[in-house]
Amino acid sequence: MSYIDRKYNLRLSDFDSDRRLRISSILDLFQDIAAIHSEMIGTGFDEVKKLGVSWVIMRTKLKIHKLPKMYTNVTVRTWPHKPSRSCFIRDNEIYDEDGNLLIEGSSLWTVIDNETRKQSEPGLIKYTLDSYYDHSTLSGEMIKRIRDFDTDTIAPLCTVTPLMSDLDFNGHVNNTKYVKYAFDALQQKSEPKVNEFQIDYHKELRLGDNINVYCQQSDGVCVFKGVDQEGKACFFIKTKE
Repeated sequence: MSYIDRKYNLRLSDFDSDRRLRISSILDLFQDIAAIHSEMIGTGFDEVKKLGVSWVIMRTKLKIHKLPKMYTNVTVRTWPHKPSRSCFIRDNEIYDEDGNLLIEGSSLWTVIDNETRKQSEPGLIKYTLDSYYDHSTLSGEMIKRIRDFDTDTIAPLCTVTPLMSDLDFNGHVNNTKYVKYAFDALQQKSEPKVNEFQIDYHKELRLGDNINVYCQQSDGVCVFKGVDQEGKACFFIKTKE
């Protein structure tokens, strides 16, 4: 199938204290259905492992039109685009029970060699698709990198040490946890209200890593930066009100 739809029942834990669906829950829905569809088209975790590679997400961007209410059902749709020479694009949409589009997103992926942890040849991956779903989210725009900012003259909001519960089946920090680190650093009672969200992943995080979280805010735009003890950027997050 060129795309699939799945219904999900939203849980209490998916919402913050203002009853807004958490960004991490949105990413979790996209992650779950992407894994399901990848298995269906022959590119699931176990299949690509046989090739000596693993999927790695590079960046994700979301646009929120309207958030669903608590305890409602949503339908999540996912589909891949034709692979390019350097990356794979997978799009996602979330609809309410009446079929209204609530959230749209796009993500860039690559594959890395399991031994060297370096980017591998994308041509190794072959989708078992006869055709592709002819639709693009975010008006088909290419997701640009979040611009870096200097942290030499500012103090970090906090230092985060990943815990065992943050790890996924690969033994690395799950991609949805990076959002938690950034938003927790604000020390607010609920998540910031955003209409657009983007996260860029620069480095895998492991158990025991110490990450300094910095933030730069201006005109309704907030950019977070996670930096390890060697001064290397691990992730960037950008939100817009």
